[in-house]
Amino acid sequence: MSVGDVVGRFTTYVIDPALLILAALGFFYFIWGLVQFLLALNQGGHTDEGKQHMIWGVVGMVIMFSVVGIIALINNTFNFGVNVNSSGTGNYNPNTSVNVNPGVTFFQSGQ
Repeated sequence: MSVGDVVGRFTTYVIDPALLILAALGFFYFIWGLVQFLLALNQGGHTDEGKQHMIWGVVGMVIMFSVVGIIALINNTFNFGVNVNSSGTGNYNPNTSVNVNPGVTFFQSGQ
């Protein structure tokens, strides 16, 4: 088992579920704030607590989805090759087939 396999499995079985759970908690916190807001609005009370719960729920969800994007950006930028296939298992495929052709320029004369 290589280091890439360990990183792929760690990402698949630890990081991804943790991020999903935290995003779900942010969503439920938002829903709870919405319920509090609507109940307070219906009763003519203060809606500040519900508003705060909704704001922090949205902030939490944005942070969790940003973390997923940042992890993907780092993975693709530094070409770690950690991918998750359709069966949900992580695998390590380093990109060894980089095609660099220095003989071709961007601005070629077409004649």
